Amino acid sequence: MIRSLIILTFLVQTLLGVEKSLFDSTRFHGELNWDKRAFGDSLELPGWKEQSFGRKSGDVWRVHFVCDIASANPNNWLRLPFIDRDEANRLTIKLEYTIRECKRYPGEIRSCKETFQLLYLESDELYANLPSFDESNYNYLKTIAPSSEQSRSAPTSTAPASAHLGSSAPNVFQTEVELPLRAGKRGAYLVFRDQGACVSLLSIKVSYTLCPAQINNLAWFPKTPSGANLTDLVQKSGKCVPNSESKSTPIAYCQTNGNWFFIESKEPGSNCVCRPGFFYSSQQEQCIACPQGKYKSELSNQGECFTCPDYSYSKSIGSEYCPCIEGYFRIDSTNITSPCLPYPPEPKNLSVYYIDQTSIKLKWNPIDNYDKNLVQYKLECSKCIDSNDQPKSQKSIFSCDDRTKTVNILVKTTDALPIDNILTNLTAYQFINMNQIFISWSLTDASPVFSYQIRYFPKDQPHQANILALNQPSLNFTFKNSNPTIIQSNVYIFELRARTTHGWSAYTKPVESLTISSTSNLPQSTSQHYQSYDQLRSIENRSESFTVYILISVLSFLCFIVLGLTLLVVLTRSGRIKFLSAYLSKQPSDSDSIEYAKRTAQLGYNHFAASSGTTSSSGGSSPL
Repeated sequence: MIRSLIILTFLVQTLLGVEKSLFDSTRFHGELNWDKRAFGDSLELPGWKEQSFGRKSGDVWRVHFVCDIASANPNNWLRLPFIDRDEANRLTIKLEYTIRECKRYPGEIRSCKETFQLLYLESDELYANLPSFDESNYNYLKTIAPSSEQSRSAPTSTAPASAHLGSSAPNVFQTEVELPLRAGKRGAYLVFRDQGACVSLLSIKVSYTLCPAQINNLAWFPKTPSGANLTDLVQKSGKCVPNSESKSTPIAYCQTNGNWFFIESKEPGSNCVCRPGFFYSSQQEQCIACPQGKYKSELSNQGECFTCPDYSYSKSIGSEYCPCIEGYFRIDSTNITSPCLPYPPEPKNLSVYYIDQTSIKLKWNPIDNYDKNLVQYKLECSKCIDSNDQPKSQKSIFSCDDRTKTVNILVKTTDALPIDNILTNLTAYQFINMNQIFISWSLTDASPVFSYQIRYFPKDQPHQANILALNQPSLNFTFKNSNPTIIQSNVYIFELRARTTHGWSAYTKPVESLTISSTSNLPQSTSQHYQSYDQLRSIENRSESFTVYILISVLSFLCFIVLGLTLLVVLTRSGRIKFLSAYLSKQPSDSDSIEYAKRTAQLGYNHFAASSGTTSSSGGSSPL
């Protein structure tokens, strides 16, 4: 209810303006003693006199009256005290008075008028010696005469009847007079001049009109006096209310009646709008701060504050954005409306995939359970050296997203690179029956080689490449695998490089392994393959001889058992078995010899079996 009354009062002021009082004669209850002077043919003219006057409400104040109708050519002057103009450009003088018609006077009259004059004098200061009451010293403002439209019944007076009032009460009239003021003058004196009327000045009120302080579209305009003339419009610049702004200064015009005339601009930014972190309240005509947990990022009067995105929060009121809580971040820091995400875990299984004197290749496993489109990686150099061998601060080398599996990094080096690749004739033979892959190569010169690296992978799976380091001077190597299905079901691709005094050479062109079932099918196209070919033939011949030796031994053992059993059967049927049993019982030393021979044969077989599981080559071997 109270708020409604406040809003209603504000609207009334907006429509009617504000009237500020500068002078009101009804506030004086004691002797007024205003300056006055009477001129005429009679030496003892009464002139202006004062008396108390009251209404039924009980209010009593002092009034002035004059009624010199019995004198010829009366000239009575009444001057009010100095009126300070304050901020006024124009004074409004409101008079409430009575004046009697000449035809109503009884008896003989010598001078009678039904008008009186209002004059003024603008001044910068209070005069110590006021100018004399002469028409030339004052400015004429208006001759006041009653009209039928102004008349109304006179209020009952509490004062005793005066001689000029007669037996019947006169009508009371009201009038307003506008007095434009010149700039630079502090105030004015008002003067009433009577020349034979019967007048009572019941009240004299002086005021000026103000356009009140008002807020329109978040622009505050201070109270402004109306213009000096009735047609004037006083332009006033406004200011945006706190927590709002505009690109241009708001403008309004104060009208004569105290009402503001606002001009609504259609240009963007010309009106006041709430700053980020504040929303517009039409009821309060101000910008209100967003509460905790909400934000507003735009400069506008549209909408209210938004709730903070996921995993973000504003701890203070009036927030333009919501920062992410600890442990969360935004992919695009400029997009404050996007939700915050948890920091991704560090890359897993980070390893060096390739390295030489000019480049490094890294690889890692992708992050699980995370949006790969939102992940970016950044590699920084923790210790960088400039061209003068001086340490530099940490420097970012590259950035990439989660779809990158391998990163190539160029490394500046002073080492000279070999002009040509020193490796040639890389060949790979895949033996199905031996479950092995034999590779060999040649060198183009006699440069010392410290080590080799073999990169290999199944033909249909290039992303599963492996690297094998060889610290050996030989020119061949053998791959083995205990699972024969691996080699038999895949065709492999091989690449080779060497490290010399000049650093690492480039990898050779990829070579596909040749699948062969026997060394009889091994090609001998060039003399450079002879050494590798002889080695392979030697390996296969040893393997074949070893196999034949085992077969012969097994067959001989079986034949010996069959022969023994046959001999035993023949002897039993011939009746000589008893003789043999007696013989054996008589030869204990010979029996010991037989047992010893059996143990020797068994040990020899075990040793043979153990050696049969090992195959060597002149270069080396590694499982696939």
